[in-house]
Amino acid sequence: MTSRIRYMSIGGGLVLLFVIYTVIWMMAKERIKEEVTLWINQQAEIGYTIEPESIRVSGFPYRFRISAENIYIALPERDGGWNARIEHAMGDAIVWDRSHWIFQLGGTITYNSVGENAQSLQINADGIAFSQRRDPDGNTIRIGGELSNMAINSLSGPAPEISFVERALWSAEIMPDDSLLAQFDIAGLAPNALALEPQVAMAFGTSIQRVRLNASVQQWTALATQGDTREWALAGGLVDVTAAELEWGAANITGNGVFDLDDRSRLQGN
Repeated sequence: MTSRIRYMSIGGGLVLLFVIYTVIWMMAKERIKEEVTLWINQQAEIGYTIEPESIRVSGFPYRFRISAENIYIALPERDGGWNARIEHAMGDAIVWDRSHWIFQLGGTITYNSVGENAQSLQINADGIAFSQRRDPDGNTIRIGGELSNMAINSLSGPAPEISFVERALWSAEIMPDDSLLAQFDIAGLAPNALALEPQVAMAFGTSIQRVRLNASVQQWTALATQGDTREWALAGGLVDVTAAELEWGAANITGNGVFDLDDRSRLQGN
């Protein structure tokens, strides 16, 4: 009898814990939906349009997953005025660490620019993913991304400069010394045949095998806060390119160097 009571107590305790956890998860789910809605409204106040057809939060019990369908995005004229429509977007975070989100885009993406050389593009890829890490104060300290087999096709207007990317990886992280460490690595980059000069194609081929860059931007806060390159330069800002590489047919170019601005805001370096 005593053993039976003990087992029933343990079972009842587990059920109670599960109920409490479920309630907490549901409360957090509603909070996430409110935060997403608030963020969309905040963007609208400064001129950015973000209109998803639907937003859903799921992922119980181990994670939070935000899914949005048929998202329309438009920028104000001061920022280019272009618009895009994304068929599907999804963001994931584990329950115990909402400071790290992984986002994925799926389906077809359409992009429309405006102005004299307005163009409409259709973008499809096997995978497009981004990640974001925030500090305890909510500031973004690291971003990253990757894509594979991305095809860019013209629907109207001028042909795009790039028609295909086999693979691309990129990341940027704010370091303790107030520098931004950035790197990207692109493989299988195909310029659009209509935009590529015949002489260039003949000399180097129609596909760029690799483009790679590792660099750090010093005094990042001064640049990110003000957006004024002169003030950034006065604060000691510089760009340190530790590795750069271009492999395109017969050309294999590598290099490194340090760059800053002179007193007339002109680029200088070695």
